Amino acid sequence: MNLNLDTRETKLTEAEFNALARNTDGDVINLSLAYPFITDTQRECLTGDDLSRMFDLDEELECMFDLDEEMECIYREALAEFA
Repeated sequence: MNLNLDTRETKLTEAEFNALARNTDGDVINLSLAYPFITDTQRECLTGDDLSRMFDLDEELECMFDLDEEMECIYREALAEFA
């Protein structure tokens, strides 16, 4: 099964999740690409390195949103000050 995760817009089906390329340890090779398309149920099936990498990706995404909110606040303050 050939999955194009670059242009995908929907969650993975169980068959697609099971067909993700994995290394000899069973870890998903392109987990960062598949990350936004993995369902909560599929996430519960992840173990070890994959689960740890999912937590890392969660944290990175949270930091990006926090940074985005902070930048928006700085922008509004600067706009108000120099308008």
